[in-house]
Amino acid sequence: IFQVKLWHIPDGGLSMHLTDWLVELQGHKRRVAYIEWHPTAENILLSAGFDYLIMVWDVGKGLAVKVISCHSDVIYCMSFNRDGSLLATTCKDKKLRVIEPRRGIVLSEGQCHMGTKASKCTFVGSGRVLTTGFSRHSDRQYALWDQHDLSAPLVTDTIDSSSGVVFPYYDYDTNMVSLL
Repeated sequence: IFQVKLWHIPDGGLSMHLTDWLVELQGHKRRVAYIEWHPTAENILLSAGFDYLIMVWDVGKGLAVKVISCHSDVIYCMSFNRDGSLLATTCKDKKLRVIEPRRGIVLSEGQCHMGTKASKCTFVGSGRVLTTGFSRHSDRQYALWDQHDLSAPLVTDTIDSSSGVVFPYYDYDTNMVSLL
């Protein structure tokens, strides 16, 4: 069984090695690859593992309160919308999903970037999801999607032909996207 371990880092930073963790969350059957804190609910953490599961944790109790099992392969990225009512994911199966995390159901699903490397996603407000990934020919690209209809992107454009994964970040206060 694989764990997620959480530590408290003091305000002044680290002055020595931390050897004791505050909470250990056990439940994944394979390595944990990704975690995401809920943006509005206190002590709620999501973890995604190589077991293709998303586990919703109540960190205060140290318990999994929900297991979401709608992926058929490794989850590359998770992103909450601003109020945490929706979760977007990208997966090795090349699909973008919008999930209602409280009930653990897929609201919308569609083919994302067709390349073999990892794709990433972020909600960008106004019911839109931005993804980055690779084309069949390994060109880096981005796409903008309507969260309610993932059958085809609203916009797709090529960035360049570099090999590194592009990470999208969205700032709700300035309404700006950064691609790093």
